[in-house]
Amino acid sequence: MIDTVEKIIDRILNDHSLATLFLGVFIAVIASVDRLPLTNPPLVINSTSRIGLWAVAVILIISAVWKLFIAKSEPTNPKPDVDYGIKITQCSVIRNSEFGKDQYDVSVKGEFKNQPPDESLWLFHVDNNQYWPQGQVTIKNEQIWSGKVIVGHNPQQATIMVATVGKAGKILCKYYENVKKESGQYIPLEELTEDIKPFDHQDIPMGQGTYNF
Repeated sequence: MIDTVEKIIDRILNDHSLATLFLGVFIAVIASVDRLPLTNPPLVINSTSRIGLWAVAVILIISAVWKLFIAKSEPTNPKPDVDYGIKITQCSVIRNSEFGKDQYDVSVKGEFKNQPPDESLWLFHVDNNQYWPQGQVTIKNEQIWSGKVIVGHNPQQATIMVATVGKAGKILCKYYENVKKESGQYIPLEELTEDIKPFDHQDIPMGQGTYNF
């Protein structure tokens, strides 16, 4: 029993969110009583003090709950020291002349050994050190992913890259998407953020067909 209590206390002391939650509950208890019998004479809790204590308690409890349950459920950055084993295994190219513009639709498939965090695996079209973000891939099962790349001009070949993307990288890619929507132009990125980590790339001939790697 004592060991269990010690483990609980140790966890509270080492987890700031839990400590914040307990502090908020403790202050809420104080705000609920008329007198605090910890001093001599007992400290009287008046209406003004009670409102202030409740405000502090609510802020602390909400902050702790957010960190414990909501923030932890949000997608996290990929870990740079983890070898996810991400590979491109197949690309299928289809020429698309819709709306009078030649473009190539590339269906990309791949695999990984260790699954990266949700929403962190992206495809890019790369040309002369310029990058066109293509969006997140779809995780089909524990080791297989797929996605699509659009090559908007008519090159002899195109380079397809798969990378893990952290929070800063997602902001950059979102900005690219906003510029594309506002201007109607695909303006490439000249540089990538440090949390965009390429794992594999393949040079694909721009002719209709399926290429396995």
